[in-house]
Amino acid sequence: MPKKLGLEESLRQLARARRVKANRDHPEPPKIKPAHRSDVNEEFGEPPFANTALCIGILIALALIDWFAVRYL
Repeated sequence: MPKKLGLEESLRQLARARRVKANRDHPEPPKIKPAHRSDVNEEFGEPPFANTALCIGILIALALIDWFAVRYL
């Protein structure tokens, strides 16, 4: 003879069955690796110190202009 369940117990079993079915229908989403570049220059294809060398060159030029301006003015 089948076992009679109370209302609460039958609702628990129904919810458990639905959860199990939902878990089988929806597999885990694939893991997505975050976008990360160790060096920004790789992204733009520039030599590693192109901007640094340009900035240092500009600073040297400005220092020479300043030195000549202070000396002769």
